[in-house]
Amino acid sequence: MKKKVLIISTSVFFLSLFLCTKTFAQSTPDSSIPGQISEVQEQIDVNVSPGIPNPGDDVKISIEAYGTDLTKADVTWKIDGITAQKGRGVVELDTVAGDAGTSKKIDIIILPINGPEVDKSVTLAPEKVDLVWEAKTYTPPFYKGKALYAPQEKVVVAAFPNFKADGSIGVDPTHLTYKWLNDIDAIPEYSGYGKDFVLYQGPIILDSHTITVTVNGDGAAESNAFVPLAPIQPNVLVYEDNPLYGVLFNEALPASFNLGNNEITLAAYPYNFGFKWRTDPNTEYTWSMNGADININNQPSMVFKNTSNSSGQTTVGIDVKSVSNFLVEAAQSLNISFGSSSNNSPNSVSF
Repeated sequence: MKKKVLIISTSVFFLSLFLCTKTFAQSTPDSSIPGQISEVQEQIDVNVSPGIPNPGDDVKISIEAYGTDLTKADVTWKIDGITAQKGRGVVELDTVAGDAGTSKKIDIIILPINGPEVDKSVTLAPEKVDLVWEAKTYTPPFYKGKALYAPQEKVVVAAFPNFKADGSIGVDPTHLTYKWLNDIDAIPEYSGYGKDFVLYQGPIILDSHTITVTVNGDGAAESNAFVPLAPIQPNVLVYEDNPLYGVLFNEALPASFNLGNNEITLAAYPYNFGFKWRTDPNTEYTWSMNGADININNQPSMVFKNTSNSSGQTTVGIDVKSVSNFLVEAAQSLNISFGSSSNNSPNSVSF
């Protein structure tokens, strides 16, 4: 009889333990709601396109989730506290970035069907930055064009940010932070606080590269810009150096022309070579006549004389090389007719 009572008491003890355990397990969700909110919030991402909008850009903001179906969630979008749109499955908002120096706060209130309310927000603070590049290459005097970037030469890319505090007051560019990239590679030596330019030198491989800068100010103020750099082959043009008017830069000599007088001074001017002066010692000028080199001591100009009053044609060539950069070279040839036009055989004349 005592043995049966012991068994019954033991059964009652386990039954009570089971009921207590079940009650405790049912009460657990109430104490873990903050954890559930955090978990759902981490599953929801906010995407902004473009990632760094410029003033006036069309901006698309969207939400996506992993583990919860947002097409069945109630979503409310607010712009600066005012409801812009709401509804079930409204996962995108189209808006326009404001003026430089202004900000727009987007609040997103999400109520998933399988979890608590989740709040997300993003701030649009558009700013403007312009990039200007200058090749460290040579162009002749009075040239109205832009010096271009030749292979393996240097280019300065400068950033001109137009950041505005409170939408009106310009921000000092030296008080901003700059991050420079060559394609996807960082340029750490030119990145940092107040570093608004980069000195770029092209590689040996003749390929185009993109220089990008991201500029950051206080708070969410950020902007970026990029410029593609593609090397071009330099060239050389030949002008007449007139004894009365000087070098006639208004028109380069054509590939073929008639010699009006018995004498002309030819002046070679390289374009887009990596030096500051036409007579730079790192530049090599080689003149030729009818294929034979003329030794005139590396001079950029030469005098053509028809001393014998003969007739015919001759081909004058000029080849310009950079001594320090083997990738930079240009050549030009001129077919010059002199005397009577009836005799077209090549003739050698004095220089």
